[in-house]
Amino acid sequence: MTRVIYQVRLKVKPEEAAAFNAWYEGAYIPKLMREVPHFYNVHRYVGEIDGEAVYVTDYETTDEDLDTAVAEMRSPGRTEDNAEFYRWRDRAITLHESLRLRETLFIEGSGDR
Repeated sequence: MTRVIYQVRLKVKPEEAAAFNAWYEGAYIPKLMREVPHFYNVHRYVGEIDGEAVYVTDYETTDEDLDTAVAEMRSPGRTEDNAEFYRWRDRAITLHESLRLRETLFIEGSGDR
């Protein structure tokens, strides 16, 4: 099976970032992970581009399960959760991108960090 990442990239208005991130990490992602069993793991990162924070969330799945996972994420039972995300997007999010990334190479490191 090929490992796949469904990646969401966000930029959030600085004055809204703390409240949005508290909701996204404390409510949205945990509930999504309970309701979308075809996403196996999630990782969230923050970085900067030109001094502006960029939040990246990687939802891990497989090539075989990606379409199922995305359908589960958008299912009618998740309508209110997704509507809440879009309310945040309309007032606080200045960049919202989604990518489907397929692993093409994996080299295991020595484990020394």
